[in-house]
Amino acid sequence: MAAKTAAEDGLEVVLIQWITAFSVSELMRHRPVLDIPRCKILDFPDTDDMCLVGCQSSGPAWVAEQFMMEMKFERQGNRCTATLTPLG
Repeated sequence: MAAKTAAEDGLEVVLIQWITAFSVSELMRHRPVLDIPRCKILDFPDTDDMCLVGCQSSGPAWVAEQFMMEMKFERQGNRCTATLTPLG
């Protein structure tokens, strides 16, 4: 299996945004916070890998490459908070 490109990772992030709605709960210049009240992907059985690989690994790698921001997730069940901060 070939490694995914950044464009493919970006497409995955956009797909996840389309599938799972989120809101911006804080919007500071260097620290936006995104709130995902219910991840629709996690409504299905055996989707923890999608959360870990798709959202918590591929997504942050793409965000770092494209926007020079670190993206960290705090997951509680099907709810998640993502915080972005500048790299470095």
